[in-house]
Amino acid sequence: MNTLYNVKNQALQLWNEVETEEEATALREAIDVAVKEQSEDIINVLKNMKVYAEALKEAEQEYKMKRQRIEEKYEKAKAYIKENMLALGYEKIETPLGSLSIRKSPASVEIIDESIIPEEFIKEEVVRKVDKNKILSAFRDGGEVIEGTRINTTNSTLMIK
Repeated sequence: MNTLYNVKNQALQLWNEVETEEEATALREAIDVAVKEQSEDIINVLKNMKVYAEALKEAEQEYKMKRQRIEEKYEKAKAYIKENMLALGYEKIETPLGSLSIRKSPASVEIIDESIIPEEFIKEEVVRKVDKNKILSAFRDGGEVIEGTRINTTNSTLMIK
């Protein structure tokens, strides 16, 4: 099977053996044909990969929504059972399959009005983040490369249409 990798290696090997302009032209035409054939196969594979990835992403969203619905039902069912156990005066129910019990939760804090809480109970968090867009703007506007950074202008991307 001829792959793009093999086409490249064969072309490089044959290119070193070219002696005339006619041979160079013929080799270039043969390379063009082989590259286009391989490119069609590559485009098909890449398009299929993209469609498959999108389908997985869509299924992932559907499963996430299903999981969230089940978790909501689970929490509502627990609340319903707890409410009824308390109304009937039960703290524990044992069955051959398992047991249901109500226990006191550990203490927790509910913030009612943050503005009146004393400073000693406020924890300040500072987030430092490098502004890459600002650094890139400085480079684009005046060619300035900020110390501690490197501007990469050699990146490229493959577009598939």
